[in-house]
Amino acid sequence: MASATYLQSLDSVYENGDSRGVTPSNRRQTEIFIASDTINQYDAVSFDFTKAADGDKTLYVVKGMIAATSNCCIGIAQHAAVAGETVEVVVAGVTEANVEAATVQGNRLYMNTAGQLAVYAAAITLPIVAHATEADTDNIATVIFLKQF
Repeated sequence: MASATYLQSLDSVYENGDSRGVTPSNRRQTEIFIASDTINQYDAVSFDFTKAADGDKTLYVVKGMIAATSNCCIGIAQHAAVAGETVEVVVAGVTEANVEAATVQGNRLYMNTAGQLAVYAAAITLPIVAHATEADTDNIATVIFLKQF
């Protein structure tokens, strides 16, 4: 289920000084999908191309890649889900993400087969899907996810 908001707010804090976070000015876009398997909070997910019906291929998501050569990363899961449950996925914008250790601010990231965002290197041929905005803490970091579809 897609959602769209066309209002924009350029205020970064409330009147009392508290931060507004990522919600103003559409800093994050989310969509709801159905999990095909177990997905952990902040895992990178991709479409499930194993589904027989064409419509189901973009309705269901799986953790990580189906295979190392079929990267179709579409976003970051915002909560854990098991097969058949709905899962909210950030498809563009700021979010926490499961990243590999030693991720630092400014790293360009791609999705690996384990559902983790990994640091891009020259030999990697998979697409960059996010940029790290901070160093990881226990494999979790804030990233800017780049819209993929």
